[in-house]
Amino acid sequence: MVFNLHNITNPEVKLKRIIELLAVPQANSETDDFISELQAYNLVMWEGSKTYLTRNVSADNQDRLFKPYKDLCERFAQVIKEYDSSYKFPHSLASTILEMSHMQKFFMSNLPALTDFGNDKTDKKLVEFLTHLLFNSLTPAYKAAKAKK
Repeated sequence: MVFNLHNITNPEVKLKRIIELLAVPQANSETDDFISELQAYNLVMWEGSKTYLTRNVSADNQDRLFKPYKDLCERFAQVIKEYDSSYKFPHSLASTILEMSHMQKFFMSNLPALTDFGNDKTDKKLVEFLTHLLFNSLTPAYKAAKAKK
């Protein structure tokens, strides 16, 4: 994410790029040392939530095992704040979008009734959905409607 956002200054463009990075596995690269980015993406999609949905999560967290994941969410949240500094829940939105990108991708391939793009089998609609969710959460109209309640 850091590398892909380095030369981008517009926060909206940054957020759209983050969505693409989360939802679209990168093609295999000749420079991969151990596993390709596509293999890593699939590993995270299939096994990611199993790493912290355990009874030992608090101890594992104290051992800083989740630091890279938390750093990723923090970077995403910082771009959300850059886009809209008044948004109250940037970390929750970042972690939700991140997890949702993997779960919806999993559903698309394995449990298509749990998603609206299971028959499509392409990443385009997933990117569209995540972008829609992210920016509708950040729009002034959404905030104005909530303020009236």
